[in-house]
Amino acid sequence: MNTELAPTFLAYMQRRPEGDEELGAWVDDGIAMLTDEEWALFEKAFQRRRKDPAACWALWGILGVFGGHRFFLGKSATAILYLFTLGMLGLGVLADLFNLGEIIRAYNTRVQADIVASLINVRLNELAQMAADAAQTGASV
Repeated sequence: MNTELAPTFLAYMQRRPEGDEELGAWVDDGIAMLTDEEWALFEKAFQRRRKDPAACWALWGILGVFGGHRFFLGKSATAILYLFTLGMLGLGVLADLFNLGEIIRAYNTRVQADIVASLINVRLNELAQMAADAAQTGASV
């Protein structure tokens, strides 16, 4: 493993955006840095953690007024609000008809970002360990 890549990975991790708007591009850049083995780990982890849009839409249709789709997406506060107000008297459920696709996409993008960050952090830790081992033995990295 090339320890000269450590500054590149550090710079990448430091520019992780806070908002969802730029997160997709950040994820794409991170995926481009993954090795084939890391890509396989990424795919496996993403398939396990992602939310299926079809399942979410089904929950919206069946349990929407009770916030079922929002519980599924981890939006507990609005899910509880929907639960006690019957989907804010149906208006919130109607609004979700137009924005649920974007909510699902944003959730899945955040999952991708977390997985990429974990994989890059593992690589950074390996590079740091290699540098520490080299420094301890007096060898050049």
